Amino acid sequence: MKLYVLSMIAAMATQAHADLNPVPTTCTIACGGSSNACKGSTQPADVSETHPIRCCSDVEKPGWMKRDRCDIWSQTEIDGVCHSAVTFFEAVVICAKAGGRVCTKDELLNDCTRGSGCGTNAGMVWSADTWAPCVTDAECEDGLECTTNTCGGDGICQVNDVSNCLIATGCGALDGNCSHRPQRKADPAFHFHHVRCCSDSPLPGFVLNPTCSSTVGTVYGASEVGPPGEECQELKTYDEAVAACDAVGARICTADEMLSDCTKDSGCKLNNKISWTSDVNTGR
Repeated sequence: MKLYVLSMIAAMATQAHADLNPVPTTCTIACGGSSNACKGSTQPADVSETHPIRCCSDVEKPGWMKRDRCDIWSQTEIDGVCHSAVTFFEAVVICAKAGGRVCTKDELLNDCTRGSGCGTNAGMVWSADTWAPCVTDAECEDGLECTTNTCGGDGICQVNDVSNCLIATGCGALDGNCSHRPQRKADPAFHFHHVRCCSDSPLPGFVLNPTCSSTVGTVYGASEVGPPGEECQELKTYDEAVAACDAVGARICTADEMLSDCTKDSGCKLNNKISWTSDVNTGR
């Protein structure tokens, strides 16, 4: 049975090869998530190489993820399987069978597929774009505030961080699901994270956690800081987070305050989510 299924996939991949006109020989692989070391990166890959896939759809599909500010739905775990090493034409077939398509380079680089499963955020993923080497730095511009982009002599775009620009984000609780990576870096204008606020004096709705008091001093924390009906401020830019905290007379928490559980159990079910901190360039 397994051999039959594999032979069917091979036959469909051959048909997919024939249906593409012109038939690509080199396609673009792109970073699966902008919060990882490969962020903004693209590379050429021969269509016979094997890489992970993420599938996209222009229409809503059950179980597929849609991120705010994106117009597509995505999924990485197709029929319960993570496809971490397939050729380009196998990727075309797998996504088509699932009712989708291979995602474009821009959809991957714009984080439209980030968090869609299989731990592929840090991997270089097949895109639907054929490879075209860069010629000028302008072709490599990713629009991010905290990166510089140049075209290398090999025709591959190079991405570097701008010093003291990236903002640290922190897990909502030391025992949260994200605590294995307590801090990360994020671009303040491009990335969207959750909002938790801190205050050095008591404010309505703010909590004082003993763990926080014994570590960083008297700091009060809260998550429900938005207006009525929008109390939970989720997936905001850094400036939006600062404004939300400022509106209630508070401030963005420091990384140490987040890591000391100053905002733990303060609402919005954010203990397991990544939120903004006020620290610059200290993420790991």
